[in-house]
Amino acid sequence: MTAEKETRQALEPPVIESPKDGDTPGVRFRVEGTGTPGSFSVAYSTRDSLNPLFGQLISSNGRWNTFLDLSKFGFYVVERSPDGTVSPRSPVVTIHLESTPSAPKGDANPPEDAPH
Repeated sequence: MTAEKETRQALEPPVIESPKDGDTPGVRFRVEGTGTPGSFSVAYSTRDSLNPLFGQLISSNGRWNTFLDLSKFGFYVVERSPDGTVSPRSPVVTIHLESTPSAPKGDANPPEDAPH
């Protein structure tokens, strides 16, 4: 019986180019970055590392992107090669979605005889 030696290339973490850490995008926003062509970028919430937010094939030019529609959260991305090798995770990106200012509570102009 002969043992076959598997040779797997070590992967670098993918790069998240947008959004940047601390950004305040709208409710629906584009996530994009770079990685190894032919591998997959897979994003996970910092609160749930078992269920991916998305998985995207990294194109031949090394780019990937998708759109997300979520509330405030942090996420990171790993790269998975076609042979199953998984990279270390990217740095965590934490974003805060813009919120629409709420209307003031109560009367903006109380009646003249209202107690002050």
